[in-house]
Amino acid sequence: MAASSPVSSKEGIWLELLTNQTGTKTILELGTHLGLSSSYLASLNKKVHIYTLEGCPETAAIAAETFTQLNLKERIHQLIGSFDEIIPSFQGGNYSAFRHLLV
Repeated sequence: MAASSPVSSKEGIWLELLTNQTGTKTILELGTHLGLSSSYLASLNKKVHIYTLEGCPETAAIAAETFTQLNLKERIHQLIGSFDEIIPSFQGGNYSAFRHLLV
């Protein structure tokens, strides 16, 4: 599964550079997968908070373990369920600070 991860270490560093250069503090990620993108961003940018959505509970459990092992659970907020159900919950909340959307 990790071999099919959509993020390489080179791409992870690029994502970190992008968030640092733009002053990003809050990110919404659609599709946590194994949590590699979130982990790169949160570990390399100590100011960022990430809300990551995953539809598959089994995959989300693997990502949650990754976040725990890397001590990132305080800045990575994982939501599990259907995008159709979760995304509307952001409306009306204090989520106007999203500068980037990772898909």
